[in-house]
Amino acid sequence: MVVTFPDIMQNLEQTMARVVDFAGLKPQQGFWQKVDIQAEKQRGRKSGHKYSLEKYNLTEERIRSDLGFVYDAYNVA
Repeated sequence: MVVTFPDIMQNLEQTMARVVDFAGLKPQQGFWQKVDIQAEKQRGRKSGHKYSLEKYNLTEERIRSDLGFVYDAYNVA
């Protein structure tokens, strides 16, 4: 099973349901409540990370060109 970062960040409840089903898990009492709480936190989250591609002599175009197959396979924007 593949779980993408966008799945986790944007659809945590559905993603966790798929993981639980796939793995045949029986979550402990309170598990789904914790998932719901975390999902609410994530919905409003904005990353504070600032990346400098130039620091590594890279460009967005180069990365997207070289790793386009990854972007496509994992539905990464």
